[in-house]
Amino acid sequence: MTEEARILLEDIFPFGRVLVTREGQVYDVNKQARAIFQFSENDLTGVSLEEYIAPKYWQSFRRFLDKVFTSKRQELLDIKLTHINPDYPTDVCVFGHLVPFGDLCQLTVMDISASHRVPRVIDENIGQFRFNLLEKTTWRSKKHAQILGIQDPTQEWSLEVALQYVVPEDVNKVMESFKRGVEQGIDESIEFRIKRTDGVIRWIWLTTSVTRSSEGMPVIVDGIIQDITEMRRNQIDLLSAEERYFNLISMLEIGVVILGPDERVLVCNPSALRLFGLTMEQMIGGTAMNPAWNVIHPDGSPYPGDTHPVSITFKTGKPVLNAIMGVFRPVTQDRIWISVNSEPRFNYDGSIKDVTATFKDVTEIVRANGVTR
Repeated sequence: MTEEARILLEDIFPFGRVLVTREGQVYDVNKQARAIFQFSENDLTGVSLEEYIAPKYWQSFRRFLDKVFTSKRQELLDIKLTHINPDYPTDVCVFGHLVPFGDLCQLTVMDISASHRVPRVIDENIGQFRFNLLEKTTWRSKKHAQILGIQDPTQEWSLEVALQYVVPEDVNKVMESFKRGVEQGIDESIEFRIKRTDGVIRWIWLTTSVTRSSEGMPVIVDGIIQDITEMRRNQIDLLSAEERYFNLISMLEIGVVILGPDERVLVCNPSALRLFGLTMEQMIGGTAMNPAWNVIHPDGSPYPGDTHPVSITFKTGKPVLNAIMGVFRPVTQDRIWISVNSEPRFNYDGSIKDVTATFKDVTEIVRANGVTR
């Protein structure tokens, strides 16, 4: 695999990354995603990601994936994960975008639920507040006021006042979360934007918990907030870097194809399509074993499918470099000569995950050496 291709799931990034199919089946994950989802060390290929998502979010996740694949735009979703111990769900923020040269969606995942597992209230960046629903009284910490840009924490405070700082587009989302927490007595976590008193827009993370009376009536709402603007900026920067990477791959003059264990094409770039004279629909899922390609060696002898570079790499686990192949293109009814490199990528158990093949058109060079077939 080229160095650029390794970036796709590079473990140096601070976020989890998961590649999924249109049906939500896992294709690959990086180290951070394994930690967030608590994936086992076993091969996850074909496992439905829904197995790790709290059931009430399944429908939202399906709509989210469908929207990514159909609109081909970046989408955002907040969901809860269910780990082996169902008492400890994890809140995650998921960015999804379509890999532009294959039928896969990349999910960039960040765990935003640290407050459920560690006492974040001692963090100096955390603001605290309390609503007493029976006495109609409120309290908030100095840091809570500072996050909103208010210098005097004794300034009048209420739910109505708090909503005045929420940007209009997010007010309904905040109200629905608050109402759901109070009515159902459940902890709620949400991210939204505020407009501070100085006019600056900031991203806020909020979590609330409800205390009920012995009769089951909600009496107190406790909450903490944190300014997560920088985290959001990091996510946006990461997505921008990924977009630049995808643009780079798309503009490469060499063809790039990733093939699964069945030697069928999973991902390809536009240069590969142009080289073989195929559309994306024709390429994805295809195999080099098709006899219509009539692949030959420079001496004109047949090039059996089980001796192709990709097949050799799958069999041996070793790369193949600079293999010269003559390929007949059925669509254009001509033959081209290509130089092929193939390199494996491995699962955690040592089995081959997939093989990346690169193709370079060397037709003129081969013909200059006297090959006219």
